[in-house]
Amino acid sequence: MEIQWPLVFYTLLIGLGVGAFAFVAITEWLGKAQRTRMPGAITALVAVALGGVASAFHLGHVERIFNVLSNLSSGIAQELILTGLTGLAILVYIITMRRGYSAQARKIVATIGLVLAVILAFAIGNLYVLPARPAWNTLLLPLLQLASAAVLGLFTMYIWTVVTKEETAVVIGVDKATLIALAIQALVVVAYVVYLAVAPFPNPTRSASRLLAGDLAPVFWGGLVVVGLLIPLGLTAWFFAAKKRVFPSLVVAVVGLVCVLAGGVATRALMYVLGSSIEKFS
Repeated sequence: MEIQWPLVFYTLLIGLGVGAFAFVAITEWLGKAQRTRMPGAITALVAVALGGVASAFHLGHVERIFNVLSNLSSGIAQELILTGLTGLAILVYIITMRRGYSAQARKIVATIGLVLAVILAFAIGNLYVLPARPAWNTLLLPLLQLASAAVLGLFTMYIWTVVTKEETAVVIGVDKATLIALAIQALVVVAYVVYLAVAPFPNPTRSASRLLAGDLAPVFWGGLVVVGLLIPLGLTAWFFAAKKRVFPSLVVAVVGLVCVLAGGVATRALMYVLGSSIEKFS
């Protein structure tokens, strides 16, 4: 299977958007990071909208989206509907903030948006869980999508907490949360490599050795592990542990976001390449 670049960027942008709004929703309930909520929600809405545009381009002709939506039982239609509903919830939240609605009203809308965001992130990964493609036939894919969304959203909001001059305790708290999310993502990646190594119906085209030492090793080690995980992990851990801040918080946030975006592209590209191997049923 060729790499479906519109879908790569769709899942990446949706992950960033839902991850950012999840942060906004949680801080709404906690009463923290008030200055970052509006720019965070707007960023989330733009990311989800751009993700929807990228998904439409995958259809070849944008007008085909109406054909897809006419079959509500299809996974793609459900995915697009969830995308629209999530975007709508984010928009309503922005309106409640703009018009000065009560904290209770904002919390209700934020909670609805948070639930939709989590469901959307999981659904995007779950759509690829197909028995005919053994490299994809695992719930680790939706878990990886959730972990990726958390990391992308946290680094995005990390930038906003610095730009909007939130309290130092808030910035350090976001750094810690990002560090934990990165560690969880790394564990899911390790679990997926183990899954490939022990999965039934072994095949060289979807083997763990192809990632670790084969033709996909440069992308796996360079793009996913080093750029997508180790550099962001190192930066956030160093910033959190160091008594003297060697790197300014904005540098950690911006470099970290760039790295996890690059790592996200590498992860999704590898997924498509590994998924090219299918099982033939007689």
